[in-house]
Amino acid sequence: MKDVSYAKIIRVRLSQGNLVGWSKDAILEEMVSVKGLGSFGHNHIAMLLGKNDKISINSEVCRCMCLLVRSEKKLY
Repeated sequence: MKDVSYAKIIRVRLSQGNLVGWSKDAILEEMVSVKGLGSFGHNHIAMLLGKNDKISINSEVCRCMCLLVRSEKKLY
């Protein structure tokens, strides 16, 4: 069976230099076309590219945010 997972598709595109020189928005538009890569994964790729306008929320993000809020309260 042929491996066509979204991780492999992204890896192949990156390794071939297909996305070199592209803007962040163009890369993210290209990632939308990758079958199996949902909005959660798409938003995490955006975060890795430095675009933090859409942050995916999961239990780990919630835990980190709670820790940050608690540490800020100790400062005041």
